[in-house]
Amino acid sequence: MTKECSEEDCSAPHYGRGWCRKHYNQAWRTGSLVSQPRTLVAPEASLEDRLRHTGWDVTSRGCWEWRGSTNPHGYGQMAVGNYSGGTSFPALAHRVAFTVWKSDPTGFFVCHTCDNRLCMNPDHLFLGAALDNNRDMSRKKRNPTGDYRSDVRVSEADVAQIRTRYAAGGVSQSALAQEFRISQQLVSMLVNSLRRSIPSRPSKA
Repeated sequence: MTKECSEEDCSAPHYGRGWCRKHYNQAWRTGSLVSQPRTLVAPEASLEDRLRHTGWDVTSRGCWEWRGSTNPHGYGQMAVGNYSGGTSFPALAHRVAFTVWKSDPTGFFVCHTCDNRLCMNPDHLFLGAALDNNRDMSRKKRNPTGDYRSDVRVSEADVAQIRTRYAAGGVSQSALAQEFRISQQLVSMLVNSLRRSIPSRPSKA
């Protein structure tokens, strides 16, 4: 059964927060609706007003944990832009917080010193380039490894086979390189555990 709008005398299909698209958009334009228990932020509200409207909870570690929605990776997420004009788009809450209370992070990653994805405390945030972000992910073991990397040249199963066969003897690194279509240098690094020394794992974002 298709869910319908909760407004009286309206049977249009549900769109969001209990309303059809018409009443949902009306709520954003006016900032409130009689039947809506939660006060909506006004369309012209500043980014800081929008942050404070949803709010956060302060933890014992001093993190400001976002109370709003999250994206699939567990980071706080909020809508920014022009709601009434239909040009709103999702933004990461901690990036918005950095923008409001520190500076424009365009062109940089906003990283957490606390490693708390929900945190938006500006004192726990710092700017980093792609290399800094990758190093931070690696240090916190959140980066993809092995089979989960887009640039992987040999699977984890093949790595295990190469090591086992070379350790058993009777086959050269050059022969293994030719068989698996990789360089002899890579075979050498694999059998000496200079590459692929940790199990494959997906990105934890």
